[in-house]
Amino acid sequence: MNGSKWMIKESLEKNAQCSFLWGGEPVRLTNHMVEKVGHYSIYVSSSKINDGVVGLGGLLMDAGNNNVMSWCSSRDFILSLVGATLLAVRLALVKVVHFKWANISIHLDAKEIVHKLSNKSIFGVANMTIAEDIFLMNILIVLEPFCDAGIVYGESACGAASAYLSKILIKGGTVVNAHHQEVADVYIEDGIIVAVQNDIMVGDDVRIIDATGKYVMPGGIDPHTHLAMEFMGTETIDDFFSGQAAALAGGTTMHIDFVIPANGSLSAGYEAYVKKAEKSAMDYGFHMAITKWDETVSREMEVMVKDKGINSFKFFLAYKGSLMINDDLLLEGFKKCKSLGALAMVHAENGDAVFEGQKRMIELGITGPEGHALSRPPVLEGEATGRAIRLAGFVNTPLYVVHVMSIDAMEEIAKARKSGQKVIGEPVVSGLVLDDSALWDPDFQTAAKFVMSPPIRAPGHGKALQAALSTGILQLVGTDHCTFNSTQKALGIGDFRKIPNGVNGLEERMHLVWDTMVVSGQISVTDFVRVTSTEWFRKIMYFVLQGKVEVTISGGKVVWENDELKAVPSSGKYIEMPPYNYLFDGIGKTDAEYLSSLRAPVKRAVHTV
Repeated sequence: MNGSKWMIKESLEKNAQCSFLWGGEPVRLTNHMVEKVGHYSIYVSSSKINDGVVGLGGLLMDAGNNNVMSWCSSRDFILSLVGATLLAVRLALVKVVHFKWANISIHLDAKEIVHKLSNKSIFGVANMTIAEDIFLMNILIVLEPFCDAGIVYGESACGAASAYLSKILIKGGTVVNAHHQEVADVYIEDGIIVAVQNDIMVGDDVRIIDATGKYVMPGGIDPHTHLAMEFMGTETIDDFFSGQAAALAGGTTMHIDFVIPANGSLSAGYEAYVKKAEKSAMDYGFHMAITKWDETVSREMEVMVKDKGINSFKFFLAYKGSLMINDDLLLEGFKKCKSLGALAMVHAENGDAVFEGQKRMIELGITGPEGHALSRPPVLEGEATGRAIRLAGFVNTPLYVVHVMSIDAMEEIAKARKSGQKVIGEPVVSGLVLDDSALWDPDFQTAAKFVMSPPIRAPGHGKALQAALSTGILQLVGTDHCTFNSTQKALGIGDFRKIPNGVNGLEERMHLVWDTMVVSGQISVTDFVRVTSTEWFRKIMYFVLQGKVEVTISGGKVVWENDELKAVPSSGKYIEMPPYNYLFDGIGKTDAEYLSSLRAPVKRAVHTV
């Protein structure tokens, strides 16, 4: 180490640690660590490989001149090392870092990160989360024989796209968040909003978008989607690129998809969805469905929350014989969610009664799409919603009710919220704006398009849900985007039970909520931001709206403009969700009050005969 008393100690133990030795004393590295030891700074990041082992990369720099003094990477995970170096670049404002290891040459700077490996000829984009979300940054990885033209910004002479960094000024628009609106400029650099103020002056290297007379809002977040989902003997036609491309065209810049376990295994399901999401074009997160219960599932839930960034678990009270769980398992799941600080979610329909309703319709000769709605009436959604709410109250854990489709379910949520229980109600755009009349269309193909669960309801339910959204009884709008084509829907000709359940909405949600709720005067512009974005998660991506979405900015890039989509496969990022959100505030106090109210156990004298 050039005479330095710094030494490297690498560990090949299962937990894949690495550490520096300072004067013979180890400095143990942990993920996303930034620490000063004497005159030196240590930066650490991590990576994950296919077998699930997490590797740590550490970088030691002289705090005076930012020279790299030493580094280590457990199990030689070079991406961890790149991540640590990028962290140094971002936090210490290091302009250039360049060093070599074996046949690998790594060059990093604040504009572009290039990882070169000899004897390869592959180009790709990788995404790495460094420290806090604010340091999210796209990393261009070039695996090649070396390009003789060298490294340039913009389009490289080798034909590889440059790193996705950009400077954008959105000028003169009405900037809206969930609480306030004002005319201002928005300056975005490298995907991060740097300033929101009047008359921002910028250089010639900044792209300027004139938003005069238009609204500038946070990109939409759809909390409920199903992309590349295997369901009812087929798979949804929208994958993680086509579905996200549609979302970006409609002003949605993040969504949260539901991971379905593989044969009950959460870990296997998670890995399958990580693979599916490799082609993603925007930010996304994961919920996790729970379809059975045992000690393995309980342990895997802990792994999902602590290591995989999943903080919400969905329990199906419908789909008897496949996804449905009973009340005993639901209670176990609720208790586990509470202990982990994870949000319990329910698909609320009484699956046993729906199964009976389906048999009844078939016996009556009702086999078309209308039988779907008739077999699962609003009363069954209301019953399951009320039951889930009461069981969540019994456990004292927050509850999120997905796709609220009926007055019956909405009224159960309203009653619970009025009593002080922490319940979130999510209507979906199809339930807000449609009624079930299309299910009676004489053309099967037309009617089958509208089959989803819970069903789209009779006229009157949608208006009631709109009113509940406007008054805060329901909190945010999803889509339950779960798309099948006409060939797939035709699987249910002659038996509505075999029609794959699902409708679209990822592209249409923002427009329809605007037209239905804002234009009609039912909610304000700031409320629109709240119910389509910030109620779930605050992000730093914007779109410009005047009657329709004109420009969508995602990851610091303009991805939708002039009705042209510029989505890039494999450019999306997975966003981890921390546990214990605001809904858990006060849970401990409520538990303590409950225990103190019991006046038990009673101490009784023991009488002997």
